[in-house]
Amino acid sequence: MGEFVPYEEVDHTADYALVARGRTFPELLLNASVGLCHLLADVAALPAPAERRAVRARAPSRERLLVGWLRELLILHETEDVAFSAIGLDDVRDSLDPGPAPRQPAGQAPGPALAPRRLVGQAARLPSTPPGTPLGDGLRPAPALAASGWADLVPADAAPDALRAQLKAVTYHDLEIEENHGLLQVRIVFDT
Repeated sequence: MGEFVPYEEVDHTADYALVARGRTFPELLLNASVGLCHLLADVAALPAPAERRAVRARAPSRERLLVGWLRELLILHETEDVAFSAIGLDDVRDSLDPGPAPRQPAGQAPGPALAPRRLVGQAARLPSTPPGTPLGDGLRPAPALAASGWADLVPADAAPDALRAQLKAVTYHDLEIEENHGLLQVRIVFDT
């Protein structure tokens, strides 16, 4: 399969929406994350990051993991008042797609996306699951899917002209991961 558009902003009546694509679920998750970063800010106009922060999410399904992961990024964006200059995945545990998380060779950018890089030994500082997600407490099974990665943070006041959309939440509105011509694809709607 040749090149494809990893994500694109699409029209939505009142909110923001994007379509993300990937050959694997980890690639889809990364492309959706990069699309979110570009909705929040003009990434090319951001200065060097001030900090790298670990991000983690767990869920019982791919759709809930995607929403949980993007929710973690939005929480970080809102509570820390930051934009993201880079984002990456270290590991995606997916019982439906056990392939490795996407990685780029050093110095090679993956088109319009933010280049993922390897991060080792960073501890998560954010809540890792959305409210209501069953946890492995001995009574209920642990979620079968998990993602861990990182985000490079740029304080919003360091580049106020680079900021774009004010997003409040990622929604489940019409959210369904579908396979289309050998690619996974999802439409994601964000509340403003």
